[in-house]
Amino acid sequence: MKEKTLESKVLFEGKVLKLLLETVELHDGSKATREIVETCIGVNFLPINENGEALLIREYRHGPQKVVWRVPGGWMNNSDKDPKEAAQRELAEELGYKAKNMDLIFTTNGSGILRQKEYYFLARGLYTPKGHYSLDEGENLKVHPTPIEKAIEMARKAKLDKGSSLLILLSENKIKK
Repeated sequence: MKEKTLESKVLFEGKVLKLLLETVELHDGSKATREIVETCIGVNFLPINENGEALLIREYRHGPQKVVWRVPGGWMNNSDKDPKEAAQRELAEELGYKAKNMDLIFTTNGSGILRQKEYYFLARGLYTPKGHYSLDEGENLKVHPTPIEKAIEMARKAKLDKGSSLLILLSENKIKK
């Protein structure tokens, strides 16, 4: 069932993604072409504060051209040693916190034309770290502490705009431990 990559051409390479055109050999020996979008490793996390509230974000996103609800997250960069470290860095940059516990809930591996590994964490024991953290350039977001049951209900009703936000909140059995 697995396809063997015979050739891979980079059609575009930007800061966070590559567009590839790949020629593959199918299980029956025939050839096919695959268009692939390859992105950085993603990290998504659900921060829960001392009041048991999920810290959700409202932010304008240019891709969908609207204000979206989402859980915090971002990309691994070259300075990150592992996904957990990237999640801690993103938590500090987006919310100004670190987490005593950054526990992996699950991972995903992209689909169809998307080649991306994503890690999903639960962040508890939030505290304000030493040092100064600031939002990424062009980032303008608002943090909304939301009772966890309300956040889960928002996910059930698809009121959050990113699939990663829905996935992490619908993992209730892992969140409510």
